Amino acid sequence: MALFDRLDRMVSRTTDRAFAHAYVLKPALRSPNGRPVADPDRPEVSFCGIFDERPVDDVLGKFAHAKVEGVRLELSVDTERYPALAGAKQGDRIESPTGDSWEIASVKNDGDSRKVLVLVTG
Repeated sequence: MALFDRLDRMVSRTTDRAFAHAYVLKPALRSPNGRPVADPDRPEVSFCGIFDERPVDDVLGKFAHAKVEGVRLELSVDTERYPALAGAKQGDRIESPTGDSWEIASVKNDGDSRKVLVLVTG
């Protein structure tokens, strides 16, 4: 497994060098019915990640005629390089230097050294 882990890290770094952009993670606390507020226990983290818009074409419920079409916004991050992002949670904010911002809808594993942050605009 050590060889596969080493190759995974090499590919991840090469991919980041070619396609990654700068972002900032702004941790947030949420209550069930309240607005999110800044989390004082977790610091903001500057990092680089690969932003991707994946097309979504899914059947809604059990009826084939009710289809949903759109895009899923994903941000792939190397957690070996940015270990603080391993603690990213649903509700945290991501901001880009261009002023765009998103909220994390879910966090998924993507291989050994990467996480995928599924984002929603707002």
